[in-house]
Amino acid sequence: MIFSADVLDPNSKEVKELKDLILRILELVGKPNLADFFPILKPFDPQGIRRDIKPAYDGLHSLIENNIDRRMKQRASGIERSGDFLGALLDHSEQYGPDELDLPEVRLLLMDLFIGGTDATTATIEWAMAELLHNPEKMAKVKQELKGF
Repeated sequence: MIFSADVLDPNSKEVKELKDLILRILELVGKPNLADFFPILKPFDPQGIRRDIKPAYDGLHSLIENNIDRRMKQRASGIERSGDFLGALLDHSEQYGPDELDLPEVRLLLMDLFIGGTDATTATIEWAMAELLHNPEKMAKVKQELKGF
């Protein structure tokens, strides 16, 4: 748990916004980019990928920053600390000082976790499906197991 919040709550506006932002970022990062193949085009951003991804990154920064601010206010008001990842990072920052880990680094680390974790899961599922497609007997076994649920 990163924020001690239910990220599967279908009624949460913040959760929906988080999912939309991460999906948008993954969509744009996974898009073939001409500038990757022709570095001379990089300053021109011919497909507008850099332009399109900036609002999504800004939105994710804002969402994470709001969660950090909310947690800092809870800590200042004396509310019991939660044992989630954000709490552990803030504890570390308080204990060792900003030279060891400051708030901008906490925000960037949380962004890496959200985006990297999502991408790793997607890649794993994609590779598993590719392997199943190349092994019809295994695919049949998986289908049979799924029918049991």
